[in-house]
Amino acid sequence: MFEAQGHKCACCGSTEPNHKKGWQLDHDHETGENRGIVCGPCNTVLGLVRDSVEHLEKLKAYLKSKMKVLGAAA
Repeated sequence: MFEAQGHKCACCGSTEPNHKKGWQLDHDHETGENRGIVCGPCNTVLGLVRDSVEHLEKLKAYLKSKMKVLGAAA
């Protein structure tokens, strides 16, 4: 699976696991199906938002709105 992903995180494309335990196996918590190999930070985020696309979209909108307010490029 990791080779098929190009030896990088399936989410962000990082070539480093960025976690003391190495790469993480991402899986669907409802079906148990493996989805890919991800870095530690991406695995943490997926767990914290409970795989909710809606939650991630809200986080994205929030960040974009704050970047505009602070004058940063979105």
